[in-house]
Amino acid sequence: MDEHTTFYLEKGSCIDINQLLVSNSTVKDSNLLESAIAAPQQSAYYEGADIMMQAALLIERLVLNHPFTDGNKRTALIAGSTFLLVNGLRIVYMDSDEDLAYAKEIERLVVSRGRERFYQWLAAHSMENQKVEQEERVVLMKQSIELSMKQFAQELVYLKDR
Repeated sequence: MDEHTTFYLEKGSCIDINQLLVSNSTVKDSNLLESAIAAPQQSAYYEGADIMMQAALLIERLVLNHPFTDGNKRTALIAGSTFLLVNGLRIVYMDSDEDLAYAKEIERLVVSRGRERFYQWLAAHSMENQKVEQEERVVLMKQSIELSMKQFAQELVYLKDR
């Protein structure tokens, strides 16, 4: 993938994702939400984290910080996919046997707190998508959220009751 400026999700985008998924959910702790959103950028700056590690961190922090009253895992699933999409990558399953794999990996992350394992899974299941120019990223954000919600509709249902 060509070097380019990484596009980071903002607080408002994560709130929008959560509200699309859970109509009556609210931000439980704004500081925890801001911490989760800042983690990828801080990791890139201070530790040289690649885009996959940044996505893994965003997902991990949204799930474990639990900033919303409901729908934290689902929000993390869509936010992670959206983050990758706006940065020119997408999550793909290798075959039909991997039904719900993304959601199940997020569950494993919650239980084991094994970010490295989740990072390895994410890296193995991501591929380059169309190159996105800086000017297009803001417009692409809403489309990426919608695409992620369609692509992972089964995973969202699976995580809803967990």
